[in-house]
Amino acid sequence: MSEFSLSTPLPHSLTTAHKGLLAKLQTGIEQFKDVSHYSNTVEIRKAVERFTRELCKVPAWRAELERRSGLVAQKTAPGTAYDQEKGRALKSYRGWPKKPSRSKLAIDGLRIGEANPILLCQVVKNRDGLEAVLGDRILNLTEQAEAAFRQWLQECIAIQKECEPLECDGCWYLNHVHQAETPKPPEAANGARALIEGGSLGISALRPMELAVESIIEWIREDQTANDKSSKATGGKSNSARKKSNIKKKRGRQSDTDHKADQDIYEAWHYGAYKTYAEFARAKGITTSDVKTAIDRHRKRPSNRRNNSN
Repeated sequence: MSEFSLSTPLPHSLTTAHKGLLAKLQTGIEQFKDVSHYSNTVEIRKAVERFTRELCKVPAWRAELERRSGLVAQKTAPGTAYDQEKGRALKSYRGWPKKPSRSKLAIDGLRIGEANPILLCQVVKNRDGLEAVLGDRILNLTEQAEAAFRQWLQECIAIQKECEPLECDGCWYLNHVHQAETPKPPEAANGARALIEGGSLGISALRPMELAVESIIEWIREDQTANDKSSKATGGKSNSARKKSNIKKKRGRQSDTDHKADQDIYEAWHYGAYKTYAEFARAKGITTSDVKTAIDRHRKRPSNRRNNSN
């Protein structure tokens, strides 16, 4: 599929699906405010399916939706810092006084929900419980236990800080409803679809999806802006076009890349604080593909392979 530049609007089919889904979600939200239920569940599900089908026609856009959808689960998976700190904190709970308190009930809730979160709202709920634990003097925490719970709390805060701007919960619902269309959908996909069609989640599901739709569209526009800047910087020529031009002008095999530019990109990525190629690309005003290609080229050059082997 061809790439879209800043001067080219989004595909009409995606724009139409985007507007249609927002309208259905807003109708459901308003209805839920009045009667604590929404009746347009099937319409919402169909609108989600239409939007995600159009979105997923572009591999990079589909990959971003999937990345956001699974980010919380990735950050809380077994072996992660979150999982390790949670284990230490819950282990330190043994032998505490049984005197009931709001914080003890919060701890009991955390123990019951020991399965690692897949949604950010679950992480936030744990954060609230942990703050209650640390603020309750009745429990008379030991120094070791308090340190363990604070570390777990810091992991919750870090995950919330990273995932909240990406609207990960809304993306989880969008992606799993989309997956429910596949011949053999995962169990979670059917569950997400059933929750939406049941109408029982209300704004806790509809509002995140509304925010996620807007966030994804805004990300696409930013990505287009980066592509447009990259295209202008190269005179509107693609990599293949530049190769052909160089071949015509020079005899023999000539380098068609800027080694210094590749090195600058590699070093900026290696020593920077960016977590993904996409984040780095947006900051530098280039495409994600350009970043990955430049870093791969730099690593694979003979001189760099020798240095890496030493």
